[in-house]
Amino acid sequence: MQRARKWLLVLLPGVLWAGPARFARVGEIEGGVHVQVHASDPWLQAARNIPLVESSRISSEASSRVEVEFDEGSALRLVDDALAEISDYSQLSTGQRITLISLDHGTAYFTGKPHENDSLGIALPGAQIALRHASRVRFVVSDNTTEIAVLEGAVRFSTPTAEIELRHGQMVTLNPANRARFNLLREIPELESDKWSDQRSTELEHAGNWMQTDAFGLVWKPKVSDGWAPFQTGEWRWYDELGYTWIAAEPWGWKPYHYGRWLQHASLGWVWSPGSRATFKPGEVYWMTARNFTAWGPLAPGEDWRGAAPPRQFAALNTTLGRFTPGTTVFAPSADLPKPKDLLTAAAFTVALPSPPLVAARLDAAREPLRAAGTKLISFAADSISIPGISYVDHAPAPTPAPQPPAAKLLSPPRPGPTPQPAVVEVIEPVEVYYPYPVYSGFIILNPPDRTKKPKDKEKPSHGGS
Repeated sequence: MQRARKWLLVLLPGVLWAGPARFARVGEIEGGVHVQVHASDPWLQAARNIPLVESSRISSEASSRVEVEFDEGSALRLVDDALAEISDYSQLSTGQRITLISLDHGTAYFTGKPHENDSLGIALPGAQIALRHASRVRFVVSDNTTEIAVLEGAVRFSTPTAEIELRHGQMVTLNPANRARFNLLREIPELESDKWSDQRSTELEHAGNWMQTDAFGLVWKPKVSDGWAPFQTGEWRWYDELGYTWIAAEPWGWKPYHYGRWLQHASLGWVWSPGSRATFKPGEVYWMTARNFTAWGPLAPGEDWRGAAPPRQFAALNTTLGRFTPGTTVFAPSADLPKPKDLLTAAAFTVALPSPPLVAARLDAAREPLRAAGTKLISFAADSISIPGISYVDHAPAPTPAPQPPAAKLLSPPRPGPTPQPAVVEVIEPVEVYYPYPVYSGFIILNPPDRTKKPKDKEKPSHGGS
């Protein structure tokens, strides 16, 4: 019994720190963009409104752009040839949200503001930054150069040998192969992609109108053609964390399909009611199954439907048909399927569709780590420190070429002017720890002590293994 109590104490931290899964959104897309949701999944062409989870990777090709929106309000934007990963996207049982993005290469922008105890960070080859206030930051990462430019606000900049605060208008450049040296600049050169990042705005304000109702409060009505109904344009995609999840084809189709519910109002038509709980849902619909088709339609706000009787908003006009094969991971509406005259007799209601089988090989899937994954940082308790040897320069110096591989052409444009000597930061005997974010991903297992051996010295028993 005593040993059982010890094991319980060991397992408790993983349970206490566990929280619900979080989901990010693929937003604006231009050009060739691909996503890999899980390590075991193939790379797929990205589409607007695809949910991303922790460990998802997103890649953009040359002359391409993509925006990823996170649930706490921050946004990541990739430009041209770039690769990034959502390395930590967890929520603790205390409500604290931890977001860590890893950038392997390319040009990227991150805009965000940490709420209360939330943690926002970006890991890069050779460095990491943490947001403490509302900030906009630009990153340019090539084979042997990492650039961090603070366009607005202030961030905490960390390398394995130093930690300083970067403010609006400051930029740092470093060579990941020589992390003891970095350059601190007073001016930030402009890039053409800066304007695109600045112009991004909210979508619901332009795609519809907010209205006040007596029974449901504030609702949103999209600007759509007559005869439109929700859950008719898009596809269902399987997620282990959610089940079959609706991927809307409407550009604004993120919040209206994953938060709150749709309402068929007597005078307004179809409107979206946000609801009071900010809980991400795969798409709240009723399901019907038949021999040659599957059907679905929107559930009403506040409706607790169990599948025993027709839902409140059930009608042939509101119900969409599609071909569903058991085991499939993706299916969509089928316009060529004729609707039966009487859906109630042709199909049966069900609360959910059967899940596809779990392929054992997915559990062993692995992929190459990103370059930012090897970054180790030191932690300083003080809010600001003064590091001897740091000096400002007026222009960015030429990068120090790494021994292997040969130096590659930078993604940022060449900068005119003289090349000053870089500032050298020297910290004696640095203490290396991993990035300062609490990560509790599951159970913690410790080896129990070996009780078969007796201590040689009774006065000084061994304390190992507990």
